[in-house]
Amino acid sequence: MVDSTGLKVYGNGEWHARKHGANKRRTWRKLHLAIDANTHQIVGAELSTISVTDSEVLGDLLRPLRRKIS
Repeated sequence: MVDSTGLKVYGNGEWHARKHGANKRRTWRKLHLAIDANTHQIVGAELSTISVTDSEVLGDLLRPLRRKIS
């Protein structure tokens, strides 16, 4: 299974924006997770910008899982 979630990035300007009420553009990232459906273990993870879709990182998520066939 593959899914993603948005993560807000906090920087050193976050406190200043809260204290003074300044409207600051907030930065977000997306965490893509590959999960084994049988064991519910995370088998792959990728961090990207918010505009990247799950299908765009699918190859990167699954690449470490490929096995050599002898």
